[in-house]
Amino acid sequence: MIRSLYSGVSGMKAHQARMDVIGNNIANVNTYGFKAGRASFSDVYYQTISAATGATSTNGGTNPSQIGYGVQLGSVDVIQTRATFSMTDNAMDLAIAGEGFFQVQDADGNTYYTRAGQLSIDASGNLVDNNGNYVLGICGDPLGKSPSASKIQIAVPNVQASVASALETINGVTYSITSSKQTTDGNITFFFESDPTLPGGQPAKASITSAGITIKLNASHRFSDLAELNKAIQDAITEANGGIEHPAGIFSVSTDPTNVFPGTEAALGSLSTTFTNQEGTVSFPSGVASIFGGMTLVDHGAVGQFTPGGNLTFSAVHHDAAAPDPENWTITATSGTKTYTGIIADMNPGPVTLFDTAAGSVESIEMTHPGLTVMNTAHAAEPFTDVTDCPAVDSDYFLGGINLIGVSAGFEAAGIADNSDFSAEYAAYSAGPPATAAGWKVTAEI
Repeated sequence: MIRSLYSGVSGMKAHQARMDVIGNNIANVNTYGFKAGRASFSDVYYQTISAATGATSTNGGTNPSQIGYGVQLGSVDVIQTRATFSMTDNAMDLAIAGEGFFQVQDADGNTYYTRAGQLSIDASGNLVDNNGNYVLGICGDPLGKSPSASKIQIAVPNVQASVASALETINGVTYSITSSKQTTDGNITFFFESDPTLPGGQPAKASITSAGITIKLNASHRFSDLAELNKAIQDAITEANGGIEHPAGIFSVSTDPTNVFPGTEAALGSLSTTFTNQEGTVSFPSGVASIFGGMTLVDHGAVGQFTPGGNLTFSAVHHDAAAPDPENWTITATSGTKTYTGIIADMNPGPVTLFDTAAGSVESIEMTHPGLTVMNTAHAAEPFTDVTDCPAVDSDYFLGGINLIGVSAGFEAAGIADNSDFSAEYAAYSAGPPATAAGWKVTAEI
């Protein structure tokens, strides 16, 4: 009785061991590099009741009579077949196709073998597994070295930070804009625009948005060199950035070829003078410096072809805002049968041109104004009245305040030319230079 119980218990214990192996396989179904186990059994030794007998000439032999004592766990085998590969989107996760192992080494120098390919790089550049063991292999030339000759180290060279820069070629000239600081704040887009509405004393204006930096250059301003242009750009960016320097530092523009400003390479015999209005002036009556709250004549003269029919009379009419027109002042100058008008709707001071209302006329008078708000305030304090008997001198053309900046390389004028050598006329022509349909033609006789 006792022997039969022992046999049953051994079977239960062996089966429990098999279930343990199966449970371990299930528990490690998501363990990288894990290989499943398989339990195998063997019987326990036997007790012989009767021995075997050999055959005789008259009788056959008999087998021994034996009683088994049950079963035992023979072995747990590891199934080394390769599992299915799967994507992890991690460049350092590796798998071995076929037979073989990764060799790793712990801190004590012990070597282990694993098929778990969850690798990474430590702070010193060593290739390690997820337990921090060094992965062994060969770095560099493999000739004469065993597969586990050394720890694998991956050296990533340092990348030096650089300043932001951009190149753009326009009309054969390569423009480069560069930041002064080595920072990603310089990775921005620049937009350059010409703006005819900027006041005369403001060469550039900037705005900073998430899309980049927009630089508006005064269409009426002439830059003498790159240094002046760069200063204007930097001042505009600083102002747009709340009065502090941009995080990328100072932005500088350079060109190839280096000299793109005409007239900066004067040669033998320099030409140096400043032009003023030569003929055909218009002025206010004696003692009147400005009219309508601060309007003045540009250089006390007219700009454009101008043929007055007598002294001029200036008047101003205010218009309230009415869609689609904003609040504005209409300035009118009359001379005989001629009428010149211009509109002031800008809050900021600036120029205003009174154009001849006759069809096809190119005549005009240029004035300055203090701004719409200033004019409204002045009118409320003392309503404007017409300004009459403004003297006007007849003329066919004006030079209008042209300034000479320089001459090109190879210019060989001897001495200095005075104002009497320069003339201007408004005419239609097609021969150069420059070839155009109509405009102002300035002539210098040296």
